[in-house]
Amino acid sequence: MSTKKATELSIRSVVSRAQRERRTIEVKVGDCLQLRAGAHKATFSLKFVDQRTGRQERITLGYYPSLSLAEARRRAHEQQARIRDPRVRANPARERRNLEAMPTFRELAERRLEDDRLASSTRTYYRFCLETYAYRAIGGMAVGDIRSNDVMAVVDDIARTAPTTADRVQTVISSVLTYAVREQIIPYNPARGIPRRAANIPRDRFLSDGELRVLLRELDHERVLNSSYELYTILRLLLLTGARSSEVRLAEQGDLHWEGYAAYPGPVWVVPGNRLSKGRVVRGRTKSGRPKVLPLSAQAANLFAEAVANAGKRARIFDVAEGRAVSYAMARACRRIGLVGERSASPHDFRRTVATWLADRGERSEVIEAILGHAPQGVTRRHYNLSLFLPFIGQAMQRWAHHLDTLSEVKPTVIGEHAIGSGSHDNVSAEPRSTPLSPAPLPSD
Repeated sequence: MSTKKATELSIRSVVSRAQRERRTIEVKVGDCLQLRAGAHKATFSLKFVDQRTGRQERITLGYYPSLSLAEARRRAHEQQARIRDPRVRANPARERRNLEAMPTFRELAERRLEDDRLASSTRTYYRFCLETYAYRAIGGMAVGDIRSNDVMAVVDDIARTAPTTADRVQTVISSVLTYAVREQIIPYNPARGIPRRAANIPRDRFLSDGELRVLLRELDHERVLNSSYELYTILRLLLLTGARSSEVRLAEQGDLHWEGYAAYPGPVWVVPGNRLSKGRVVRGRTKSGRPKVLPLSAQAANLFAEAVANAGKRARIFDVAEGRAVSYAMARACRRIGLVGERSASPHDFRRTVATWLADRGERSEVIEAILGHAPQGVTRRHYNLSLFLPFIGQAMQRWAHHLDTLSEVKPTVIGEHAIGSGSHDNVSAEPRSTPLSPAPLPSD
C-alpha cells in the first residue's frame, strides 16, 4: 500500500483481510509508522533509531480502531520530534521498558508506610486514606504513569462531599510520590501544585473557665462510675499537662522519673524523642523529634501513679490501642454537657487552653513552648541555650493544676439541664492555694 494513499477506508480493508485470512499483515502508513494487523488485533507502531546507541527500536502507539489513523500519525510525529531533538534524544521504547519495571502506586505506598521516620499515628492515618480512597483509583498504576490529572480526579471525587478530607488525601498521595522522587524512581512529583479544595482557617477553640468547670465534673463523674476509666484518666492528664493525645496514650512506665531527674526534686515525665541506632533514626514519640521533659504537678503525678499501679508489669501505662478512642470519649463527654456544634471541643483544644491561660498570666514564651513540646525558635534556643526550664515549668504546671482544682470546687451555674458556668470571665481566682495539695505516695525508680 502506498503511504500517501493510506486512508481510514484502506486501513479498515487491511484489518478485515487479516482477520478473514487469519494471518499477520504489516503495511506502512506514514514516515516510519506501521500498521500490524492480525487475526485478533491491529496495532499502530513506530520504528526509529536510538540516537544514543544506534539501535533499531519499535514502540506501540495504540490499537486500531480505538486509535484512529489521524491520531496515530499525530502521536508518531510527536515522538519523532522528541527522538530527533539533539537536546532530548529520547527513546520512547526504553522509557516504556523503564515504566513497566517501576513499582505500582500501591507497592510504593506500602514501602512508604514502612519508613521508620513516620510516626505511628501518621502511619495509621496514611493507611486509612490510601486504602479508603487512593488504592481503588490509582493503586494499580505504575508510579511513572501517574499524572496530575489522575491525582486531581481522585481529589475531586472526594471533594464533592468532603473537601477537607480531599486535601488530606492529596497530602498523603503527594507524600508517597515525594518518596518516589527521593528514591529516584520518578523525576518529579505530579501531585505538587494542585490547589486545595477546602478553606484553611486555623482552629482557635479554647475552653472558658465555665466550660472547664462542667467538663471537669463530667470527667470525674465518669471515672467514679468506672466508665471507660482509662480513657477519662487520659483526658484528665491531657488537660493537666497540655500534652498531645498520643504522648499520654502511649506513655510507658519508664518515661516517669519520680525524683532527682536533672537535679529537679519533683516527678518528671520524659517523652522520648528521636535517636540514632546503627546509623538509622529510631522514631521517638514527640512530634518535634526532640525529647520532651515535663515536670508534673502533684495532681498529674497522682493520676500517673494510680495508672501505673493499675498497669502492673505492663510497660505501657494505658491499654488503649486506638488513638480515635480518646477523641470519641471526649466527644461523648461534650455531648452530655451540651458542648455541641461550634462549641464542641477536642482533646487537642486542651493544649490551646493551657497555653492561653498561662500566657494571660504572664508566663514566658519559652516555658509555654516547652510545655507544648514545640521545637525551640531561634539559633540561641536551638543550639546554645539548652536549659530545660524545669523549675519554671513545674511552677507553671502547678499553678494550672490548682486553677483546675479551684474550678472543680466552685458551684456551677445551672442553665437548663447542664451546669455551664458564667463563661470565660468567671470570677475565679487563678492563684495557687496557700496550702498546695500533697501528692499520693509515688513508686520509686
